[in-house]
Amino acid sequence: GKFRIGPEHLLLLNSMFSVFAFAGCVDGVLALFLKSQFGLASKALSGLYAFNGFFVGLVQLLLVRVLVQRLGPHLLLVAVNLTAALGLACISQAPMAGLFFA
Repeated sequence: GKFRIGPEHLLLLNSMFSVFAFAGCVDGVLALFLKSQFGLASKALSGLYAFNGFFVGLVQLLLVRVLVQRLGPHLLLVAVNLTAALGLACISQAPMAGLFFA
């Protein structure tokens, strides 16, 4: 058959590039941003990254399967990409550390 690029392929490609970007450099850049913007020390940043890793693992373990079953994979991909875009857009708007992590 003829090769066709559907919207789900574009979403998967977008997700792949997003994961690649996060894995490659966002952690280091975010740590530098948090240190300069909010004055967080290395010990606080380490704790935040540990908490984030635990929370992400917990969400993946408990929620992803349920959300895929309820929303379907296509709608979940769209929702995740929109949520990530909104979260990244809000980073620079946080005037204090408490709002940044909300």
